[in-house]
Amino acid sequence: SEVWLWGAVSGLGGAFAYVMLFRALAIGPMSVASPISALVAVVLPVLAGVLFGERLPPLGWMGIAMGMLAVLMVSQVHEDAPHPVSLRVILLSFGAGVFISIFLVALERAPDDSGLWPLVVVRIVTSTLLIFAVVASRQLARPTNDVLEAKSAGLIEFTLGADLMPQVLKAKVENEILRAEGSLRELAGH
Repeated sequence: SEVWLWGAVSGLGGAFAYVMLFRALAIGPMSVASPISALVAVVLPVLAGVLFGERLPPLGWMGIAMGMLAVLMVSQVHEDAPHPVSLRVILLSFGAGVFISIFLVALERAPDDSGLWPLVVVRIVTSTLLIFAVVASRQLARPTNDVLEAKSAGLIEFTLGADLMPQVLKAKVENEILRAEGSLRELAGH
């Protein structure tokens, strides 16, 4: 179904975005990797929306232009920066932005009535891919307790999705509102 298709595409985008962004942050300055990936992750979904028939007002286009200018301004790196800016960092950051865009656009393409199911599929796909990548990389040496605790906390947050909780609560509230409206209509009809 479309829920599984768009959820899976979004999950693939999310998994690749995580890997590319964290790799860029590991080998290059955050002041370069973060703004580049963020700008691409904003511009590409807007362009996708335009391709799908949405219109962006002139003020929106001005905002994108200002964002590009801001990236140039923020991405200035001092000579004594601990991580050099390389073409690899720029390409990884750009790639992360592309995959974040895929994540966002695919999630938006899921049917409106699909509820939270696309996000469930995203979590399944992304978790499976990232766990497989860790196992395939053979970097399973016994970490120190501090590292193990940090990785465990990250895995729990990632798998359960702390960011999913507000959406679950919102869905429950919306469901209760719809149920109350239905009850009111039923009372008014009798």
